[in-house]
Amino acid sequence: MKIIPKIAALVLTMLFASSVLGSCSYERPEGPDTEQTADVPTETDAPADPVKVHAYDPDNVVRSKAYLEEAPGGDLGGMDIFISGPSAPMLSPDGASYISKEISERNRAVEQKLNVKLDFSEVAAADLYADAAASVASGMYYTDVMTVPIGSVGSFFTAGCLTNLESLPYLDLSAPYFNERSVTALSPGKYCLGFASDAYPLLRETPALFYNRAIEGDDPGMLERAAKDGTLTWDFVLTAAQTNLSALGEGSFAVSVGNPAATLPQTVFLSGTGRVLTTTPSVPTVAFAAEWLAVPSSVVNAISASSPGKDEGADLFKGGKVAYRIEYVKNAASLNGEATEFGVVPLPKITAEGEYRALVSPYCPVFTVIAGTKNSAEISLVLSSLSAASYGVIPEHCVDEVIVTAMRDDKSGDMLELISKTAEFDLSSAISGASSAVAAAVNYIGQAAAGSGGDFALIAASANAALAELFG
Repeated sequence: MKIIPKIAALVLTMLFASSVLGSCSYERPEGPDTEQTADVPTETDAPADPVKVHAYDPDNVVRSKAYLEEAPGGDLGGMDIFISGPSAPMLSPDGASYISKEISERNRAVEQKLNVKLDFSEVAAADLYADAAASVASGMYYTDVMTVPIGSVGSFFTAGCLTNLESLPYLDLSAPYFNERSVTALSPGKYCLGFASDAYPLLRETPALFYNRAIEGDDPGMLERAAKDGTLTWDFVLTAAQTNLSALGEGSFAVSVGNPAATLPQTVFLSGTGRVLTTTPSVPTVAFAAEWLAVPSSVVNAISASSPGKDEGADLFKGGKVAYRIEYVKNAASLNGEATEFGVVPLPKITAEGEYRALVSPYCPVFTVIAGTKNSAEISLVLSSLSAASYGVIPEHCVDEVIVTAMRDDKSGDMLELISKTAEFDLSSAISGASSAVAAAVNYIGQAAAGSGGDFALIAASANAALAELFG
C-alpha cells in the first residue's frame, strides 16, 4: 500500500476562497450488556430526493470535499474494512431513511478515494463486547472499527479491547473533521479511547428543550431570540414557564423530563461549570468541588418541583399540559400530539456568560478500534476520510430529517443546528460504567441536589485512586 502525504493547507484555503427530572443518580448503562430500546433511531419513509426545508451553508460542501482531498490517502487494493456496532446501520442506511442518499454518496466518495469496500454490520452492544473480548483473547480477527455506545466504552477499555487511537499512524485527531469535544473528553493523557465526528450526527443524541408554543403568548419567538443572543439561561426558562403557565389552564406543569432524567444533574452542572472529570494531566481526576454544586442543585430542585409526579410527562406535553419538555432530539417524534404545536431550543446555560453544553446520550456511539488490529494504517485512512467527507454536510441533512419526521414544521432549522453544536462529552460518561468508585463521584452531583451524597472528600479520593489505577 502506498500512502499519499496530505495536500498542503493552501489547497483548502483556495477552495474556501472559491465559495462566496427524574432520578437524582447518574445511571450509566451497566456495561455493554445494556441495550437501547425506545431510544433507537428509526428509519422513516422518505422521497428519493428530499425537499430541503432549511437554509444550507454552501461552504459545507466545499469544505467536506476539500477535507476529504486533504485527508491522508492511499490505494488499499479493494480491501474490505469492517465497521461493527449497534449504530452501524446509521452509517449505511438501507435507503428508507431521509438522508440515505447523502450518506450513500459520502460512503462512495470514501471508497473511491481509497479503493476500499466499507462493510457495515449491526451488532448489539453485548454481543460486540463478547465477540471483541473473545477475539482479543484468541488473537483472531474480528472487525476493524467498532461504534461503541459511550456508556460502554469503559467496559471495553478495562477488558483490554481498545486500541489507543493516538497510536494509529495516519490519524490526526486535531484535524477539524474530528469532534474536538469528544477527543478532549476521551483522551486521558496520551490515550484516546474514542471519538465522535459528523459521520454520525450528534444532533440525534443531544438533549434539548422542547416547548409548547402556546406559552409564548403575545411574544412569539421569545425563546429562539434568547437562544441566539446567548441569554437563554435556566433562570430565564423557569421564570418564563411559571409566568406563562396560566395559558395552559388548570392542572398544567412547567416542565417534564424524558429519557435524559438520569443524567440531568450532570448536564445542568456541565452547562455552567465545566467537566466532571479532567483529562489532563495524564492521570484524570475529579474536576469539581462540592461547593460548586449549589447553583446546579437549585436548578435541578426547581425543575423537580415543577414536574409531574410520575412518568407521564410526554403524554401531558402532547396534551398541551406541560410548558417545557427536556428530551433527546432523536425522541422528538414521540412528542407529537394534536393539542401541541412545539418548538425547540438548546438546553439553557447557568449564566449568560457561559456556552451551551448538553451531555450526550449514554447510547451515543463513538468510533473505536479493536485492540491488536493488524490494519492500523488502513483504518487510519478510512476513519479520516469517513469523517472528512461528512464534515458539515451530513449534520445539515440530519436537521432536515428531524424537521420533516419529528418537528413537523420548518421553523426549527436554526435552533436544531445550534443544538447540534451543544453536544458535550465527559470522561465520566465512559468510565463510570466500569468503575463503582468513579460512578459514586458522578452520582454525588445528583445526590447533592437531594441533600445527600455522603462525605465528598472520601468519595473524590476513592474515585481519584481508581482513575490513577486505570490510567497511571
